[in-house]
Amino acid sequence: MISVPTSCRAAAMAALLSAMPSAHADWAKMNEDGQATFYVETSIKEDGSLRRIWQLADFRAKGSHGELSLRALAEYDCGSESYRALEIVEHSGQMASGHVLTTVTDPTEWRHVAPGTFAQRVLRIVCAR
Repeated sequence: MISVPTSCRAAAMAALLSAMPSAHADWAKMNEDGQATFYVETSIKEDGSLRRIWQLADFRAKGSHGELSLRALAEYDCGSESYRALEIVEHSGQMASGHVLTTVTDPTEWRHVAPGTFAQRVLRIVCAR
C-alpha cells in the first residue's frame, strides 16, 4: 500500500475514493479546484446494486511520487450509498499518460457517501441508470 501524499494529494485521493482504462478513455469533467481537475470515465459497469467507474484526478503540480495524474477504479453500492477504491494508479503525465509510477490493487474499506461531496455526485450519476 502506498502512503497518502501531502494534504492536497490526500484530498484528491479522498475525492477519488469517494479507481485500467487506456489513456484514450472518454472522460467527463466533474469538478475543478486550484489543485486538480476531476473526471469520470463515461462507461459504467453494472452488477446488481454495484457500479464500477474509473475516476481521474489531473493535478496542476507534481506530487510526492512525481505524479501528475491519478486514476482510481471506484465501486459504488447504490443500495447502501457507499463506495471504495478497487485500484489506484499514479501516472507521471497528465490525463493518465506517461509512466505508471505506483499501482495499488488492494481494495479500500467501504465508506459511506457524505452529502455534498464528489462521491455523492458520482453516486447520483452511476445509480440513476
